[in-house]
Amino acid sequence: MVSTGFLRPCLPEHPQGRRTQEQQITWDARKLMISCGFFEVVTYSFVHPRIFDLMNLPPDSSLRQVVKLQNPLSEEQSIMRTVMVPGLLEVLQRNLNRRLQNGAVFEIGRVFYPVSGQQLPEEVPVLAAVAIGNTPKTWNQPASPMDFYFIKGVAEQLIDSLALEGVEFKRHQIPASTR
Repeated sequence: MVSTGFLRPCLPEHPQGRRTQEQQITWDARKLMISCGFFEVVTYSFVHPRIFDLMNLPPDSSLRQVVKLQNPLSEEQSIMRTVMVPGLLEVLQRNLNRRLQNGAVFEIGRVFYPVSGQQLPEEVPVLAAVAIGNTPKTWNQPASPMDFYFIKGVAEQLIDSLALEGVEFKRHQIPASTR
């Protein structure tokens, strides 16, 4: 028989665990995107080099400066991504192929940039989102297009909820839209 009389009940001496600031921002951004009707997806960090041609990026674009894998499993996954949108567009394309006309997806992940003189790349956390079609119709709201203004509204909500300052919207010519 073992006696436990020497054990006294007590509270742990260590403080309760908390999220870091980066973890909390990620958590808050994730909650907001989901509340705006987006579905979170996870895509591969390894991509095919042809994505830059599909995006019509100029040959001298800084986004073409990539980290190449030394031993890739296949050509389709031979470099590390510098942009996340092509992976998200592939998700929407698969949905369209299955006759899902409406959808909004986002991913919180990392993009990778080579650093000269260093073996490891720079990893930059990114939130990327894409949408197609219309929002779902509800009992008090008609369906509305998920267009530029929808995405801008979500971006503004994200900026406000994260209390980001000094953010401004600028017109930018996207290479993929020049065709």
